[in-house]
Amino acid sequence: MPIVRPTRPLVPPGLTLLLLFFLSFHLSADDMGKSPSGVRYHGGDEILLQAFHWNIVRTNPSRWYDDLLAKVPSIVDLGVTMVWLPPPWRDDSTWEDKQKGLSGGREGYFWHSFDLNSHYGSRESLERLVAGLNEAGLKVIFDIVPNHRNYKYGTDWMGSGWEYPGPAWAVGGGDEALPFMQGDADLATGSAVVRETLASQLTELAKLGAVGFRWDFVKGFHAETVDIWMGKVLDQGFSVGELWLPDTSQDPLYTWSVKARSTVFDFALKQQINTGIAANLRYGLNANPERDWRERAVTFVDNHDTGASPPGEHGGQKHWPAPANFRDLAQVFVLISPGTPSVYWPDAFDWGRYELIRSLVKLRREAGVVAASTISFEDGVKGLAGTVYGRKAGIAFALHSDWTPDDAPEPRLEGSWGKVWLLP
Repeated sequence: MPIVRPTRPLVPPGLTLLLLFFLSFHLSADDMGKSPSGVRYHGGDEILLQAFHWNIVRTNPSRWYDDLLAKVPSIVDLGVTMVWLPPPWRDDSTWEDKQKGLSGGREGYFWHSFDLNSHYGSRESLERLVAGLNEAGLKVIFDIVPNHRNYKYGTDWMGSGWEYPGPAWAVGGGDEALPFMQGDADLATGSAVVRETLASQLTELAKLGAVGFRWDFVKGFHAETVDIWMGKVLDQGFSVGELWLPDTSQDPLYTWSVKARSTVFDFALKQQINTGIAANLRYGLNANPERDWRERAVTFVDNHDTGASPPGEHGGQKHWPAPANFRDLAQVFVLISPGTPSVYWPDAFDWGRYELIRSLVKLRREAGVVAASTISFEDGVKGLAGTVYGRKAGIAFALHSDWTPDDAPEPRLEGSWGKVWLLP
C-alpha cells in the first residue's frame, strides 16, 4: 500500500523566517535505504534526537507536542537529522510505590488503545508537529511498544479477538520470548490478530509522516517479527531495536540485528561508558573491526530508561545512568565515532550541553562520518586515542590522553575530557 504523506500545513507562520535562516546552514542527511547487508539504517548518515524523557508527561502534561513544535528552530540548529518521538498511543495507566515514594504512568509504555490523543498532546497537535518537523527537513520515527498492552482494557477500543485472555494475548504459554514483568500483559505477537492490527496502525503512522520506528523491549518477541512489520510498512525506512539483556556483549546484539534486519542500540558500548574509563570505549559494537557489525550500532550515552530525567539530574528512572563526571567525554566519543548516534533530549536542552553537542555534530558532518566509517586506536597510550575516517576527512581524538597526532592542526574542540582534531 503506498504511503500518502500529509499535505496540511506545517510550521506556524511565526517560525517560518527563523526556519529559513537555520535551514540555510542545515544539510539534512540525504542517503536512504539499507546497508549492503540489508540493515534498515536509512543510509547510515542519520543523527537521532530522542525528543522526550521519562517525566515529560508530568513536566509538560498534554502539551509536549506543541512545546516541541516551538523548539523546531533549535532542533534544526543542533544539526540532528532524525527526531525520535515518544509512544503515540493512549496510555492512562498509573502506579504508585508508597514505600519508595514513587509514582508514574501515562508515558505510553503501557498503552491500551490506538487513540493518538495521548498525554503528550492531541492528535491534531501531533499532526502539526510531524508536519512541521518534516517541513524543516527533519525525519520522524515513533517509539513502538508491540510486546505488551494494558490488559485491563480487554476489547475496549480494539474489538473482537482482543478479549482477555484470548487470541491476542500470550498468557497460557503463547509468549514468543521473555515476559514483560510477570508476563500477564504480554501480547501474542505471532498471532494473526496482533500482527495484522499492528501493521495497520504502523501504516497509519507512516501516512502521518514517520520514516521508521524504535522498537521497545525486543527481547519479548521474535526478531523476525520486526522484519515482517518493516517489510510491510516501511521497507526502506529506519528501524532500531532496544535489546537490553544481562549479557551486554556484542554477539547477542549482532544476532538480533541480523534476524530483524534492523539497527540495534549499542548496549555493549553503554556497558563501557558506565565504567567511566576512556580506554574501554574501544569495545563497543560501533568500534568492531568488521563493517557489518559497526553499521548496525545506534550509540547513546543515556536514554529515558537508563538515565535521569528533569527536573534536575536526579529524577526519572535512572536504571543504569552514565557517571556524571564522564558524560561529556562519552558524548564526544558517541558523536565522532561510527554507528548512528542518538542524543538524549535533557543533555542538549536541560543540562547545558547544547553547544558541545552542536559543535560535535557539525564536526561529524564536516568529516562525513557515518555508521560504517572505520576507526583505529593508538596502542600503548594513556586513555583512548585514535582516528575516525569519514567520507571527507578524518577526526583524531585524545580522550583522557596526552597523545597528539603527527603534524596536528589546532584542536577543533578541547575540554577536560581531551581534544579532537579535524584532519585533511
